[in-house]
Amino acid sequence: MLKMATRADLEETDGNNMEVLASSSSATHYPEKMDSDKRVTMEKGRKGSLAISEELPDPLVATPEPELTPKSTGKRVILSIALVLGATGTSIAESQLAKQSYSEDFNAPFLMMYTSQMIRVWIFPLFLLISGAVTFAKRRSFGFEKQINKAILVYGPEGVTLLSLFKVTVVLGASSIVSLGLYMSTLSYISPSESTTLMTSQIAIVYVISIIFLHQRILLVKIIATVVSFTGVALTAYVKGFQSDSITGIAVTLVAATFYAVNQVYLKYVLKTAKLGQITLYMSSTAIFILMFGWVFPLTLWIAGMETWSFDSVPWGWIAGSGGATLATAIIVNYGISVATPFFMSMYNLLRIPINNLIDAYARGQTFAELEIVGAVLIAIGFIFIVLPDDRVSIRLKKQSSK
Repeated sequence: MLKMATRADLEETDGNNMEVLASSSSATHYPEKMDSDKRVTMEKGRKGSLAISEELPDPLVATPEPELTPKSTGKRVILSIALVLGATGTSIAESQLAKQSYSEDFNAPFLMMYTSQMIRVWIFPLFLLISGAVTFAKRRSFGFEKQINKAILVYGPEGVTLLSLFKVTVVLGASSIVSLGLYMSTLSYISPSESTTLMTSQIAIVYVISIIFLHQRILLVKIIATVVSFTGVALTAYVKGFQSDSITGIAVTLVAATFYAVNQVYLKYVLKTAKLGQITLYMSSTAIFILMFGWVFPLTLWIAGMETWSFDSVPWGWIAGSGGATLATAIIVNYGISVATPFFMSMYNLLRIPINNLIDAYARGQTFAELEIVGAVLIAIGFIFIVLPDDRVSIRLKKQSSK
C-alpha cells in the first residue's frame, strides 16, 4: 500500500512549494510503474509554504487504468449496461409502487414523502459498507474514519459550521420537502407514465436556470433542444385538455420539475464537484433534517383536510417498497457514473418512459393518443441533446485563413 507523504515528513523542505500526487490504485496493480505514476511539481511560494495533497480516489470511483484489455473493456460495458437496466427497473418500481399506494382511504403525498426519508437516511452508511466491501475485495486497506472525514468536506474545508449546515442541509432539505412532496402529489392526478415523461423535462429547466445563475455556456443546439422539450410538454397538456384533472397533474408535475431543477442547480453551486461519499452524506443529512422538521407538513395538511389518511389506512408496504426503490436508484446511479459516463447512466430516464407506458396500458387500461406519444418523443429528444457534453453538440465556425 502506497503511503502519501505527510507534512511531518517534509518539514525540512526548502522554500519551494511541493505537491505530491500519487495513485494508490495504480501502485497496487502496477508496482513497476509506481514511479511514473507520481507527479511532483515544484512551484516557488512567497513565504516558502508547504502544500501537500493527500487526495486518494474513492473506492467506488473508477481510477484510470494504464491499459484496458478487450476482456476488461467487455466486462465494463456489461456492468454499465446492467447498471442502466437496474436503475431503470428501480425507478419504475419507485413510481409504480407510489401510485399503488393511493386509494379512497389514503391520499397523502407529503406523508409518503416524510416516511420515505426513514429509508433514505441509510444511504451514507450503506455507502461506507459497500465501499469497505469493494476495497476489501481488491485487497486494499480501508479507513472508515478517513472516508468520513473526506465526506464531511461537503460542508466546506472548515467542516460543519452553522453557516455550512444551513447552506447544505437546511436549504436543500427544505427544497427537497417541497419537490418530493409535489412529485408524490402528481401521482394522485396522473399515471406514472405521464408523470415520468413530464418530469424528464426538468433537464431543460436545469439548463435554463444554469444559464442565468451559473453562467452556463449557451449553445444553439441545446437551446433548440430545450424548446423541443417544452413543445412536447405543451402537446401532452393539449391532448389531456385544459379542464380535466390531468391538467392539474401536469401543472403540479411542472412545478415539481422546477423545484427539482432549482435543487440541482443549487446543489451544483454549493457542492461544486463533490465526490460520491460527499453526495451520500448530503442525502443522509437532508433526510435527517426532514425527519426532524418535515412532520409539520403532513400533519398540517391532514388537519386542514387536504390529505386523507389514518394509521390503519396507511399502506406501509407500498410506501416502504417505493422508498427502498428510491434508495436503490440513488445508489445505482451514483455508482454507475463512476463506472460509465453521466450521459450513459442518464439513459435510464428515457428507458423507463416506454416501460411505464406498457405497464399503465396493460395494468391500468390506459390509452395514449398519437399526439401524446409525439410529445413524449419530443421530450426524449430534447433530453438527449441537453445531457450531451458541450463539445459534442457545439457548432464551431472555423475561419479559414487565406493562403
